[in-house]
Amino acid sequence: MIQDNISLRKLLKNEIKRICTSESIPTFKILVLDEKTRDILTVLYKVSELTENYICSFYLLSANRPDSQEIPAVYYVSSFEEAVEDIYKLKNYSYYISSSNQLARRDLENLAVKLNSIKQGNRVIQIQDTFTEFVALQNDLFSLNIKDSFINSNINETVVGLFSVLTTINTSPVIVTNKDTNNSEVNEVFNLLSKKIKSTKLIKSTSFDKSLYILVDRELDLVSPCHHVMGYLEIIDDVFDIKLNKVTLNNNKSIDIDVDNEFFIKNRFEDFPNVVELVESEVHKYKKKMALSESKDADDISRLLENAPELQKNNELVNTHLTICTEAVKEIDERKLDDYYTMENNFNKDEISELTNYGTERDVIRLCISLIGTKNEDLIEPILEKRKINTKIVNFVKERTIRENTSFLTRGIRNILFNKQIPIISYIEDVISKVKSGSLDSNFNVCYQQSDIFWGEITIIVIFVMGGVSYFEFKKIKELEKKHNVQIIVGGTEILNPNQFLKQIEQLTFKK
Repeated sequence: MIQDNISLRKLLKNEIKRICTSESIPTFKILVLDEKTRDILTVLYKVSELTENYICSFYLLSANRPDSQEIPAVYYVSSFEEAVEDIYKLKNYSYYISSSNQLARRDLENLAVKLNSIKQGNRVIQIQDTFTEFVALQNDLFSLNIKDSFINSNINETVVGLFSVLTTINTSPVIVTNKDTNNSEVNEVFNLLSKKIKSTKLIKSTSFDKSLYILVDRELDLVSPCHHVMGYLEIIDDVFDIKLNKVTLNNNKSIDIDVDNEFFIKNRFEDFPNVVELVESEVHKYKKKMALSESKDADDISRLLENAPELQKNNELVNTHLTICTEAVKEIDERKLDDYYTMENNFNKDEISELTNYGTERDVIRLCISLIGTKNEDLIEPILEKRKINTKIVNFVKERTIRENTSFLTRGIRNILFNKQIPIISYIEDVISKVKSGSLDSNFNVCYQQSDIFWGEITIIVIFVMGGVSYFEFKKIKELEKKHNVQIIVGGTEILNPNQFLKQIEQLTFKK
């Protein structure tokens, strides 16, 4: 068991609490956010928790809000320029400003000029940059929340977000990426991040307690994010598309997933059918305990009253998972997702024709993508033709997969793209083995603040996928923790839902 794990959520939550409850800020205040910082904050805090920190109300920067001259305003924003325009309206008597990224000198000068022109510069009491520009979805999972990051250039946002993660974890970083990538943006991110680290005093530089950051190019593997899956977290995302830990069911009911709850943490990577059984078991336990309420025994009643708040909380949690599971089962049955999963993992040529009568067009496309590079690849065209589905998406993935496969062979690394092993896992394992043996060669870009890297000094590994990472890959990467006896945190420019990923590829094929 890995001890003393870093919790990204706890670290980021503490930093945001410091922003909102600094000793220099009066007790009661309003909180002003922009869309980016709203997303950072809302996955960490419930409204009741904000109230406990004496935040009377909170507003979006873009929304109209009433004048509150008697209450100070705390700004937590990513867009400082927009904040300056809002502050200039003087709706509050004092301002405490925190930027989620590094403040530019020109922005500070702009604010000073504007307020001094109306002799109101003394209203701004505090300005600080906080380096908190990432979303801590789970204790060991983060996203930069960059929409359509696979098809859109996002170098500066990525550097800002990764630097925020580095300063939050606050250990001496070793950053590794592969030089021989077909995506020059990954190496550009590496170069800019390296320069930023070397020019700052915010990052620790020690000979011990190091973190290994492995930057991965999404182009390495376009197949894995398309797999049909049966893990609990993955199937919920596949069916309902989890956004910022929120699930919207087909009946438009919205449910927040409590990612800090013990039940979720323990079962997030379990197979979906097993979680369904566990949820049903928990429902049965609750009903059994509630049956005690009909007992006339004084001790039974006393125990029930004593445990009532905890029972109620557990019941709400169980009902949440029960609702999600019930709705997911309907979708799984209708689309035959369990059969698609079985087909991709244990191919049966005799049953594929019948199966492809079911599911959405994207389910069929995902199945065809899983056949790329296999002995059954010749079935792709007739399957697509049968459902009258355009071949562009599958052909695009096939072309890119062959290109990446050629790149791997050129580097002399074994051909893993058409094997069962997930390419990202193989790449991570390759980097780790080279770090352990001290044999990182000229094929890799490496940034570190000390002259040597020793495996024994690595206390945490951060895997970052530029172009997005899927929950399926998150699960597979986390399985490496026990093997290497080190904590692993996973992140990406975004969390890739299979259908959303195919939409991005579809846009690329349309451009072509």
